[in-house]
Amino acid sequence: ETIASHGLRQRIQRVIERHYIRKTDVVSVVNEPIAQWYRDAYPGIRPVVVTNSPTDNGGRVDLRSRLSIPEDALVYIHVGFLSEGRSIPLLLEVFARHPNAHLVFLGDGALRAAVDAAAQSHQNIHRLDPVPPEDVVAHVRGADVSLCLIEPACLSMRLSTPNKLMESLKAGTPPLSTDLVEARRLLGEDADTWIIEDPAVELDRAIERITPEDVRRFRTRPPRIPTWDEQADRLVAAYATALDSPSPRRRKVY
Repeated sequence: ETIASHGLRQRIQRVIERHYIRKTDVVSVVNEPIAQWYRDAYPGIRPVVVTNSPTDNGGRVDLRSRLSIPEDALVYIHVGFLSEGRSIPLLLEVFARHPNAHLVFLGDGALRAAVDAAAQSHQNIHRLDPVPPEDVVAHVRGADVSLCLIEPACLSMRLSTPNKLMESLKAGTPPLSTDLVEARRLLGEDADTWIIEDPAVELDRAIERITPEDVRRFRTRPPRIPTWDEQADRLVAAYATALDSPSPRRRKVY
């Protein structure tokens, strides 16, 4: 169900999955919407949900001081690979029209040259080199808004739990997100403020309407995400059950 899977390739992959999934002892997925999809697609399959829980050193990087950003400007951050499917050309185009909103890219990738060129032309666009995983949340915590504009072009994307979404919630920084199933579920009553269905149409308006008060309101009660320690027991229990099973076949994990 990925963007690269279609036509004959997709049909063959579906046949392979349908054949082998019932031969596994443990099926593990990263969120509840994906688990429900598997329950519906393959009745009797009971996936174990273990969601992404970012590492966090507890720090906060002062992006304003580091990049000489005015105190009255909102700071937006995009974390991760600079590649297709992440609305990067759109971000460069839109922020070029909003000089009072600053955009920080934290990462590298195929679109680095385009980002660096925009940073040279516009004082409100910046790029920082990638940092170790344990330092990412500290950088997100130093921004006002995190960007999670994954293009939901396939089922895998629509049901995904992007790293940048979980890093935002771990940092207590509101994520401006496309309308992903898991983003809407986790944001709850805040979804109407922080989710946009069509970035090409709505991103300009979102930058104009989002205020420091919106950011402060989110930070007072950010959605809580589970830690790894809180989830590991269910996975350990599933493995233990599989190992104790009298099944004679070679055990597999899917």
